[in-house]
Amino acid sequence: MTNNQFVEVARFFTSSDAHILRALLEVEDIKVEIFDEQFSSLTPVDSVIAGGIKLAILNSDMDKAEPIIEAYYNNLKIEAGNVCPECNSLDVNRDYVTLFSMFCYALFGAVLGTGFNRSTPQCKKCSSCGYKW
Repeated sequence: MTNNQFVEVARFFTSSDAHILRALLEVEDIKVEIFDEQFSSLTPVDSVIAGGIKLAILNSDMDKAEPIIEAYYNNLKIEAGNVCPECNSLDVNRDYVTLFSMFCYALFGAVLGTGFNRSTPQCKKCSSCGYKW
């Protein structure tokens, strides 16, 4: 692969998200191209069909762009509340075992007519320290 070829580094389903990352990269003099934006802007379904809005940079800029892209996604995790309250790790995942048990409680509660009385659902789990919340 030559240094003047574009490489896809991110996909988005809204053009505003793509342009935020584009602006962050262009501030650092990284050449950015956005593909499939017009097709994806027709309807949300078209965006999914097209595979989203693709953001690409030159292969030669990859080393300079990686920390910017990683910081962008880490900030999204922080804004979404996906930071462990115990160890401040960003390695947070959904706890699907707890989600499944909540589904079962709700299902059986609906069938039996007792309702769903679980107070604080623990749906996230830190992969670093194991804390659930």
